[in-house]
Amino acid sequence: ERNIWRTTGIIEELLEYSRQRESVFHAINIDDWIVRNLAEQSGLDAVEVTTSLASGAFIYADGERLEQAFSNIVRNALQAIDAKSSPSKGELRVTTKMDGDHVLLSITDNGNGMPPEVQRRIFEPLFSTKAFGVGVGMALVKRVVEQHRGSIAVESEVDQGTEVVLRFPILNRA
Repeated sequence: ERNIWRTTGIIEELLEYSRQRESVFHAINIDDWIVRNLAEQSGLDAVEVTTSLASGAFIYADGERLEQAFSNIVRNALQAIDAKSSPSKGELRVTTKMDGDHVLLSITDNGNGMPPEVQRRIFEPLFSTKAFGVGVGMALVKRVVEQHRGSIAVESEVDQGTEVVLRFPILNRA
């Protein structure tokens, strides 16, 4: 039964990555959107979550597609925290801030981090370091961010953690 669920998950991920679905964009307050989406994430009770949502920015976004990307990043962070051999409590930090006419959304964990050779390949479709990983999660994140006229940057250090920064153009300041 576990293998059936795992196989179903793999097929769903591959279908979602290959699907070219029409996006539905509307104005969203990124800070409020993050609060709502963090409340819906599972597994956060096992880590210390801190937020600093100070942008007040509105972006033009497909909330469903953006939620998919955000969830992939958070899930990766939780898995990295879980994989770290350190006894210290896992930490997940989510921040927003303005950068000119863009908003920066940063998701930072204190997980096991990635060596440079893995970090260089994380956006390649079908690349995974996980035993049961499909390798489309971060490729999908990159695609979604680019569909929102944004960009993504990842900084990681082994045994220190990872920071993923998403950059989106703003509509205006709230």
